[in-house]
Amino acid sequence: MIYTSDHGDNLGARGLWGKATMYEESAGIPMLMTGEGVPAGVACPTPVTLCDVSTTILDALGAADATAELGLPGASLLDLAGQPPQNRTVLSQFHTYERKLCR
Repeated sequence: MIYTSDHGDNLGARGLWGKATMYEESAGIPMLMTGEGVPAGVACPTPVTLCDVSTTILDALGAADATAELGLPGASLLDLAGQPPQNRTVLSQFHTYERKLCR
């Protein structure tokens, strides 16, 4: 099972409020995973993205080859869980609020 949610919020960290920064408090997404092959009670410090979730689901279903066949991004979280930290580059982006003009 994979549990995830919306990204965080700056609750006064660094004097900032809201979700409009790329600091970990705002950009980080909580994620918990449990199941066969997932070490219990271990926090994985390797950066991951939501792109890794589809790859993980295919891996868990025994269809890991489909990741390469479909050209999907991401790595299986089952491969990352319990491993030493890896230096991965992950992408996060912020789309600013849309300004609408009134005429």
